[in-house]
Amino acid sequence: MERQWGGLDKGTVSPVFLKLTSYLKKAIDLRKERTLNTSGILSLVKKYTEIAELDAEIIRAFVEKIIVFKAEKVNGRREQRI
Repeated sequence: MERQWGGLDKGTVSPVFLKLTSYLKKAIDLRKERTLNTSGILSLVKKYTEIAELDAEIIRAFVEKIIVFKAEKVNGRREQRI
C-alpha cells in the first residue's frame, strides 16, 4: 500500500505533498513579511513619539493610502465609507 504523501523511496512525490509544501512556503513568506512590516511600524512610532504638530510628512509616514467609496443613501441618510 502506497503512503498518502507519495513514494519518496521511488523518487516520486504526490500532488498532495506538493500542495502542502507550497501552502507552507506561502505561509512562511507571509509571516516574514508581517514581521518586517511590524518592525517598520515600530521604528516609525519610535521616531515620532513626541509629535508637537501633525504635518504632511508624518501623515505620509503612517498612511499608505486612503480609499473613499461612492456615497450611498441608506435609510434616507447619506453614507460614505472611507
